[in-house]
Amino acid sequence: MADPVAPISLTRSASVGMVWVTIALVFAKALSFLSQIVLGHALAVETYALFGLAMSCMSLIAGFQSPSVSKALIQNTDRFEELFPGYSAFAFQFGLLGSLVLLLLAALFQHVYEMPYLFAVLCVTSLSVPFLASNTTLNAGLSVKLRFRELNVIEIKRSFLYYCVLVSAALLGAEGFSMAIALVTGAVAAHLLLRRNNAVRPCYFVLNVRTFFGLFVTLRWVLLAAFLTALAMRSDFFVLGKMLSVEQIGFYSFGFMLMTSLTIPVSAGITQVLMPIFARLQGQMDRLRNEVLRFSSAITILGGVICIVILGLSSVLVHLIWGGKWDGAQFVINVLALAMPFRFLATLSGVGLEALGRWRLRNGLLIFEALLLAACAAIGASLAGMDGAIIGVIGQRILSGFMGFAILGQQIELSKGKAALLMLRLYSPFVIACVLLFVLSPVRHGADAEIAALGLAAVETLGALLVFGGLSYWWNRTFLAAAAGLILSRVRRR
Repeated sequence: MADPVAPISLTRSASVGMVWVTIALVFAKALSFLSQIVLGHALAVETYALFGLAMSCMSLIAGFQSPSVSKALIQNTDRFEELFPGYSAFAFQFGLLGSLVLLLLAALFQHVYEMPYLFAVLCVTSLSVPFLASNTTLNAGLSVKLRFRELNVIEIKRSFLYYCVLVSAALLGAEGFSMAIALVTGAVAAHLLLRRNNAVRPCYFVLNVRTFFGLFVTLRWVLLAAFLTALAMRSDFFVLGKMLSVEQIGFYSFGFMLMTSLTIPVSAGITQVLMPIFARLQGQMDRLRNEVLRFSSAITILGGVICIVILGLSSVLVHLIWGGKWDGAQFVINVLALAMPFRFLATLSGVGLEALGRWRLRNGLLIFEALLLAACAAIGASLAGMDGAIIGVIGQRILSGFMGFAILGQQIELSKGKAALLMLRLYSPFVIACVLLFVLSPVRHGADAEIAALGLAAVETLGALLVFGGLSYWWNRTFLAAAAGLILSRVRRR
């Protein structure tokens, strides 16, 4: 177990970490939105269908990119320097194996889905896998030292390079290859930056076959969690790729990619900041429970604000920015905005289980989530096409979020009644605000989107945010008062 850390020290580190995550989040969102504007004009709907299937194929080799190896390192903070050489070499070599597996999967996907250039795009993408794997262990080296500033500065630089290459490649006519080229470039650049800023140095080929398989056995549950995490996020594409047309898959993928680009920094920040904090509190159940409650409240309220803004303005902006080209994705984006705060809760719950080392429980939950996502998407698509599929997805997101938090609550000795009351207090304001927006305009002005409609949508969104803020304060004033006190104390110290 890690040495005890003063509560104020941990709170301060977490607060600073969240500040830097927020800076990186705003920067990444701005770049992502600008790049989506250009890509939405430059690329065809069919190219986004290719992106969707390529990312689904990549999800099947997520375990080879070893994000869970870094989590295992963070979980064993007190033995980090001892474990790092072997774990970093394992991650890189496992990533090389993942590249080979991705090539085999690329050939299979090309045969099953008959998507032009899919195999070639995945061949280029496979070059990034070993570097992505090694980068996760280097990220852990900064996380265990609570060096969140350096970690997020590197992420900002990587994001800038990634989006510059992505847009440049698309404008030069790379089409489906643009994302693959950008991914490889970003992974290599991030690796060089992480090496330069880390006190530890990764190893690459120091393991023999026997040691490699020994580490594989040791980390088997951790690695399985990485595969299942990606599968739980992308299993809908495997069934929808055969049930929907190429055009529908293109709209579905565009909506997912736009929402992911806007919200994934929040999910990444949850893992980056809270994993080392929760891991340090193993064996200190009261403090861990308090931190889980505090951060679940903060993340739900933050996620609610972001998603209300997206829900209120996205339909009008999608029409105005792309001239109606992507209007078919409006419903997908709106429904995903409803689901994202529940997805953030599921992410936090998963981080809590992983920090406690409950890997088998975590894996069982992920298997359930993956099967439920595929089933809900398939049932929805069979009943109502693309719109039915996305409605099925939101049902899965809500159920998995609540279920994950309930399981984490059992592990941290949180009573079911208190957990249910917390969920009611946190999510009721969000649901009420979203219902208000849909009552004012069921299609969020997407059908008659003009400049005047943008102003109307902005006023409605502001009203929904005021309702959300007022109800959140009324039902969660204790948390908000504590958060305000923490901020004021930090300002006074400076």
